[in-house]
Amino acid sequence: MFGHLRQSFAEIQEKGSLTPEALETQRKHAKRRSAQRLCGQGITNSFSHAEMLAEALDESFSGRREMMDALAAYERRRNEEVMALFEHTVQLARLAPPPPELVPLFEALRGNQTETNRFLGTVTGTVPVPEFFSPENVGRIVKASALRPAA
Repeated sequence: MFGHLRQSFAEIQEKGSLTPEALETQRKHAKRRSAQRLCGQGITNSFSHAEMLAEALDESFSGRREMMDALAAYERRRNEEVMALFEHTVQLARLAPPPPELVPLFEALRGNQTETNRFLGTVTGTVPVPEFFSPENVGRIVKASALRPAA
């Protein structure tokens, strides 16, 4: 769990300063921690991942699956579950303007409380990121805004 820290500290002790590799490792882990704080999903993920891990261990201990296969499947499942929200949160944490292809979506959200709530749900984890940002859903929201009377 803390192997990245041990590696970095060992490099500091050995070389007297952070190497570029150790610094990059620290940046990646800091980005992950920042993303978890922004969306508040850390504790929710912890419970979900503990349950998935328990299932994987049960498969192994009951003889239904080899330990390494069960753990590898757990890791894939865990990563698939959180990757879209993680990437979305990292994008939000940059505090940069949205990419040009999303500008029409954000313009369409203005005055549309239902879809704005769904967008905010992507941050809290109540609305799946791939579902909300699917081309079909974005197209539907943008099209509906074009049909609304001007304010």
